[in-house]
Amino acid sequence: MIKSLKIAASSYTVSEVANAGADFGTCDHIMRHIRIKKTLSKRDRHMTLLHEAIHAVCQEYGISQYFAGEAEELVVRSLEVGVANLFTENKAFARELIQALTERGK
Repeated sequence: MIKSLKIAASSYTVSEVANAGADFGTCDHIMRHIRIKKTLSKRDRHMTLLHEAIHAVCQEYGISQYFAGEAEELVVRSLEVGVANLFTENKAFARELIQALTERGK
């Protein structure tokens, strides 16, 4: 699994941990650290990383201020599943999007 993510102007450390409490993962916005439970399957670790990265995006771009507790969790979960499904059902779009976003000035 990757060791860091760049989200907005911040770098988040990513680590796999033995125990993430009752959660699959956590996102510490202050320390900018995402922790993923390492006993999860590869798919679940990556889905959890996507989930926690969306939490970080919400925080970094000021979206979290509009949600509280369960409301944010519902939005983040919907985006996690929705984005993952969008990319898995539309692999050509995912490839084209990444290519277009990484090309400079074309």
